[in-house]
Amino acid sequence: MKGPLKIVIGCLLLVVGCKDILNVEDISEAQVNLIAPINGTSLGIDNINFSWEGVEFAEGYRLQLITPNFEAPLQLVQDTLVNGTNFTLALPPGEYSWKVRAENSAFASGFSETRQLQVTDISFANRIVTLVSPSDNFNTNTEMQTLTWQEVPTAMAYNVQILDNANTLVKEESVTTTSFNNTFTEGTFNWQVQAINGSDTTAFSTHQIIIDLTVPSKPVATQPADDSTTTQTAITFAWTRMDVPGSTERDSVFVYSDNLLQNLVVKDEGTDKSFSATLDLGQFYWVVKAYDDAGNESEQSDTMSFTIN
Repeated sequence: MKGPLKIVIGCLLLVVGCKDILNVEDISEAQVNLIAPINGTSLGIDNINFSWEGVEFAEGYRLQLITPNFEAPLQLVQDTLVNGTNFTLALPPGEYSWKVRAENSAFASGFSETRQLQVTDISFANRIVTLVSPSDNFNTNTEMQTLTWQEVPTAMAYNVQILDNANTLVKEESVTTTSFNNTFTEGTFNWQVQAINGSDTTAFSTHQIIIDLTVPSKPVATQPADDSTTTQTAITFAWTRMDVPGSTERDSVFVYSDNLLQNLVVKDEGTDKSFSATLDLGQFYWVVKAYDDAGNESEQSDTMSFTIN
């Protein structure tokens, strides 16, 4: 029986796999159109932004960059999957060729046209430090952050500075890697990096980061009143909550059909501390919870109940 069983299992796996593929759009005939840099461009900068048009149903784009060209390659400089439709990379002087294709979980398009690019030498002071993560204006409730940036050609070290919201220097470190770990306190900060080569330095590149450790206040449900009864199926929910300065806050309403709050009937986000929904006849239980952009969550409101006859 083991042989037939293995065959049956194999067939089932094949059917499931084929079903998954059939649910993914075929983009193999799609065409990726490059935008910039244009073919044959000569640039006197080292931070090059590659961009292209999006393809419907693509989940990512594979960028390949080689020197000097694909016909006589000497080095594969970049072979990376990009989520969006642009990618910035610091490149030393030289000749390069690049192309892009679209990909999803099951298919890939053909590669785009190949474009040529020449990067000419510039002074070290005119180079740009490309900050990678956290992104600018990043909002979080995690105090420990790893700050990262792209390598700058010929840089020997990097000067990292942390400044508070009053532009006061909080911390300054010199590192030889392209990352730096820092534990922030609550507040708004700028982190900035400059590259160093002997006595030459670049300008600082700066990102802002917001550390919010304060949870939103507990909402107080007010309408419909607890244990109330109505014949109307269109229900307006209302509540109060003290706004906390800092990250943008929002409220979510949860409506259940049981007092154990297991059978969820409605879940949605309120506007200006109210929300409207149309329900069937029956008894309902509802609560409100607040969230903010940093990832903090409030305590859940007290449970309120009402009946629609």
